[in-house]
Amino acid sequence: MTGPPPASGSGGATVVAAVLVAAVLHATWNALAKSFSDRLAAFTLMGLASVGCTAPALQFVPAPARAAWPALGVSALLHTGYNLLLLASYRLGEFNQVYPLARGTGPLLVAAVAAGALHEHLGAAQLAGVLAVSGGIIALSAGPARRVRSHVPAASARPAVLAALATGVMIASYTVVDGVGVRHSGTAIGYTAWLFALEGWASRCTRWRCGGVGWGARCKGTGCSAGSAGCCRSPPTAW
Repeated sequence: MTGPPPASGSGGATVVAAVLVAAVLHATWNALAKSFSDRLAAFTLMGLASVGCTAPALQFVPAPARAAWPALGVSALLHTGYNLLLLASYRLGEFNQVYPLARGTGPLLVAAVAAGALHEHLGAAQLAGVLAVSGGIIALSAGPARRVRSHVPAASARPAVLAALATGVMIASYTVVDGVGVRHSGTAIGYTAWLFALEGWASRCTRWRCGGVGWGARCKGTGCSAGSAGCCRSPPTAW
């Protein structure tokens, strides 16, 4: 499979700006997720808010082509696995340790899979850029990791690292699947809207966890804000 022609001029700058906006929204969403005391309840609210944002739009956006629906189904499952692993990562480790580790490994794995499975090879400058960015992001977790090791045994810190790495694998997996799916869909916005709608079933599966007294008062506002940020974090990258 060959990729789309490389963007140039103002188009390339627009793509870079869109990816940077998506990165800021991703970081905001993850910081809010880490701050919740009852993260499973908050993740349920995020999912419901995302569905609430996207469901009304389904009648106004083009439907993805039939060839994209297998990728949509697989991506919805991968996103669910990603959310569960992210919950585990934030339960086991510090945000400024697990988040850079998870996000830093993703681009490296995407580049490797794209080259091996999709035959999309990066140039020397592009590969150097991926290595520099990923290495810099992963390096951000070195300081928190040293502080963790100074207070707890290495065996106790290992689960957080493993969960973060597994989260990075999920990030790479749904990124590749969505990249292929969007190309087959014919509509990036339609693909993204239907992806959020399909992810809604996970919110229903976990909703029972939010039945405790006062859960809505504790995380309703923040959860809905994070859900709104979640709605906006993927479309720029998919596009």
